[in-house]
Amino acid sequence: MAWIYHQKTGQLYNNLRFVGTGYSGFGAGLNNPRYEGMPHIGVIPQGRYRIELTPENNQGGRDVIGLKPYRPLKWSNMNCVIRDVDAAQTGALAIVVMHGILGDIAASRDFELLVVT
Repeated sequence: MAWIYHQKTGQLYNNLRFVGTGYSGFGAGLNNPRYEGMPHIGVIPQGRYRIELTPENNQGGRDVIGLKPYRPLKWSNMNCVIRDVDAAQTGALAIVVMHGILGDIAASRDFELLVVT
C-alpha cells in the first residue's frame, strides 16, 4: 500500500492508517492547493511519487527524504522532499512532518506516496 498525503489538511496515512499531521507550503500557500507548485510558497503538487531513501537523493541526510514523481511535473526544476520539522527551512514544495515520521516511512518499506487534495 502507499502513503497518502492530503494537501488541504496535512494528514498523512499509511495502509489507510492515520500516521500524523504535517504541512506543505508557506504563508498564503500553507496547505493551500491553489498555490500548488509555486516556488517559495506552494504546496507539493498532487501526484504519485517514489520515496527515495538513497543518500544521493536524500539531500542532506537523515532529516530529509527525496521524492521522485512518476510523471514529470510541469515545473521541471522542482525538487520535492519530505522533511523533519527540525530540518524545515520552509514547507514550500515539501511535506514537513513531526519527529519520528521519517523513521516510520523508512521502516515501512512502502515506497510510494500519493499526494491528493
